Amino acid sequence: MAAKWLDGYSGQTVDQLLALSAEYRIDSIVLAFEDALAHRARGLGLGALNEVEIFVLAIAAMEREVNNGGYHQFFLNTPEYAEHVVPALRRIGCTRTADVAQRAIDLLELPGPVTASRVADVLDQDSKGSLIEILIEKCDAPYFDEPEAIADRLFAYLSENRERIRIK
Repeated sequence: MAAKWLDGYSGQTVDQLLALSAEYRIDSIVLAFEDALAHRARGLGLGALNEVEIFVLAIAAMEREVNNGGYHQFFLNTPEYAEHVVPALRRIGCTRTADVAQRAIDLLELPGPVTASRVADVLDQDSKGSLIEILIEKCDAPYFDEPEAIADRLFAYLSENRERIRIK
């Protein structure tokens, strides 16, 4: 019997969410963690979250946005996670995906360190949309060609770092 889909976060503790893995799909549990952490971030800002929590949000945002519209959409909709996504992916052992994400960041040709405002500025200056085509060819296609088990590895990371996650 296939595992069920968890319909979002509804006030569980970290351990309660992790325990749902026996009954619910791992990717849906990861999304529940993202929902809970994103709620905290909206109220307090990313600065109030620790590295583990930010890494979870960065990876979840990348997965959602790249799967729905590619790296350009990730940078456009969630530029605040661009600086975190590569170290986050490396931390959970998704090195191939981290390499693709790094290539995408490199293609932005940012003037200095990766920041949300620099990412947004580069996208704003791409009036012809040529960056979209470059990202599709050099990053989106490789991302989909050999997918890694990102949700499973992120769930393992959540389990290993349960004491550092604050959702309730």
